[in-house]
Amino acid sequence: DNDNLLREWGMICLGDRLRLQCHVRRMEKGIMPTARCREDAKPTSWSVMDVEQWLQENGWGHHVDAFCRETITGESLMSLQEKHLEALGVVSEEERAAMQLQLKAFQETKKRHA
Repeated sequence: DNDNLLREWGMICLGDRLRLQCHVRRMEKGIMPTARCREDAKPTSWSVMDVEQWLQENGWGHHVDAFCRETITGESLMSLQEKHLEALGVVSEEERAAMQLQLKAFQETKKRHA
């Protein structure tokens, strides 16, 4: 299995393995990784990798695989509603509320700068 192979290659951290698997899936779809720094970009222009980083930074790293599998970019992230988060496996009401609060803050910032 791929997970064991990645462990043999020295990728012990689950986040590293998921990140690599996400990159491979994206490249299989013809989407090349970018080197752009997430902090320099508006959330609507985030790549799947940027969304992954946002999840990790906020303690939601256990949802990375589902978000990567569904190719959630910043643009799609900004349009997620509670039902979408549930479908992605965010079953905790607290996590969904915290995510939605951050997304709302991003949207309000976008409106102020528009």
